Amino acid sequence: MKTLVASLLIALSASAFAAPATNPTGSASFQSSVYISTTNDLRVAIDKEKSHVVQVRLLDQRGHLIAQESIAKKESQYRARFDIKGLPDGQYQLVITDGTTEEVRQINVATKAPIAKVTRAISIQ
Repeated sequence: MKTLVASLLIALSASAFAAPATNPTGSASFQSSVYISTTNDLRVAIDKEKSHVVQVRLLDQRGHLIAQESIAKKESQYRARFDIKGLPDGQYQLVITDGTTEEVRQINVATKAPIAKVTRAISIQ
């Protein structure tokens, strides 16, 4: 009986150490998704905790600010569309930060060269 009680105490104490952290330190207070749509718009979706302010910045390759949005503490979701059709070709960065954690997404804007259309006319006599 004593060994059973001792085994249970050891098993319960060991499982307490193996439990995953519910709020790990250093984790972001937001989750983001960024993609380019078929209409060449930059789509940004952010789900965040209501207790944090999150900023979204679009920077060019020299670090100059092109666009900036601030998401208020009371908001839990943010959806935005940035029109990048008018931007010149080059590398851009989308920076999403809550003040402690920062996500940087690289965006490459490039114009595709036009493809020459080859046509032939065949006549039979």
